[in-house]
Amino acid sequence: MRVFDFDGTSIAGNSPVLLVSHLLRRKMLKITQRTLAELAGVGINTLTKIERNEGNPSLDVLERILDTLGLELRVGIKNSDKL
Repeated sequence: MRVFDFDGTSIAGNSPVLLVSHLLRRKMLKITQRTLAELAGVGINTLTKIERNEGNPSLDVLERILDTLGLELRVGIKNSDKL
């Protein structure tokens, strides 16, 4: 599964690890979806879809949500032995 398009505009499906990390962090901080959406400057419907693994957020939206949660997204190049 691709994590993002290389043009940097959209996520092509949420990574299960990213989704679980996001949900665990939000619950650990004891903040609601509505509060997170407001703090991150994204719509509640957008956040709800992301958390249901139904959304297709831009990298900007994803970065705002993760930043608000104190998380970051790292992208690296796979080891050439695994290509």
